[in-house]
Amino acid sequence: MAVKPAPRTEGRFPLSGKPEYAYIDCLRGYAVLMVIVNHVTYAIPQLPWRAHQLGAFGWHGVQLFFLASCITLLMSSSYERTRMGRVSFGDFFVRRFLRIAPMYYLAALLYWILFPSAQATIGKLLASFAFVNAWHPVTTTTTGDWQVVPGGWSIGVEFTFYFLFPVFFSLITSLRRAVLALFLALAVGAVADSLAMAPLAAAYGAVAADNFLYYWFFNQAPVFALGAVAYFTIRSVEANPDWVLTRLLRRRGQWVLAASLLLLLAIAPAPIPFAHQLLLKPLMPQFLAASLAFFVFILAMSQSRDSLLVNRWIAALGK
Repeated sequence: MAVKPAPRTEGRFPLSGKPEYAYIDCLRGYAVLMVIVNHVTYAIPQLPWRAHQLGAFGWHGVQLFFLASCITLLMSSSYERTRMGRVSFGDFFVRRFLRIAPMYYLAALLYWILFPSAQATIGKLLASFAFVNAWHPVTTTTTGDWQVVPGGWSIGVEFTFYFLFPVFFSLITSLRRAVLALFLALAVGAVADSLAMAPLAAAYGAVAADNFLYYWFFNQAPVFALGAVAYFTIRSVEANPDWVLTRLLRRRGQWVLAASLLLLLAIAPAPIPFAHQLLLKPLMPQFLAASLAFFVFILAMSQSRDSLLVNRWIAALGK
């Protein structure tokens, strides 16, 4: 079914009766485009440095996907609870598994067959198949070992969030709780990263440890929590048309969108010394700065009436 641009959060209703929102599909589409740009950038080594820097920033499309994923899961689960009186998390896990696992497993088998390596082991393959590959430097492949699926760390992190989502959904029931979850995730991530850095560097080297701590779930968890803040903020905006924020987003949505994009462009060249992961130091990781800019972008997209950024082509790519 063709996806039409949707003003604000008015949704389409397919035969299932479940509401869908074009801007959510577009968020996924932009995340896909950013990651593609990132990979193309590294495939063209002769690019000027500034162009390379901007293209490589597409790496943070992964964080945009994490944000959109949390918002989508909260939307769909809240809808199911309202409609059915409860959420079937058994069905939830089956849907999530069937949505990702078949193509992911196929890609793993193709890489296993087409790009054989002496470093390839059944253990690494099974770790990826069980979606626990992002919990160890060797299976995350930050040590330079064979990759089951390049970029598969993000699938492992995403599935970790799926495993935790029933508890997350039960506890995070308001904007206040979402904000508390965000600060808790930041604190836990900073402590976990700081404690793990020295022993991991001693065992696998500083570069492998630094990369692994960027990838693992404790470091990325605040992004999912920020997605919950975005979801409850959108709900509050929808429920309070007289809020200053609501009027700003609906009357000046294009300006807020432009401001969020300019903020991303300012973050991309890294004019300040961003950290690579959360640490017990007054340094903000670049992925977190990008996620905050995405947060503003998402709020504006959710309320924008006539934005060119919400269109059927990007939505189709996102779907």
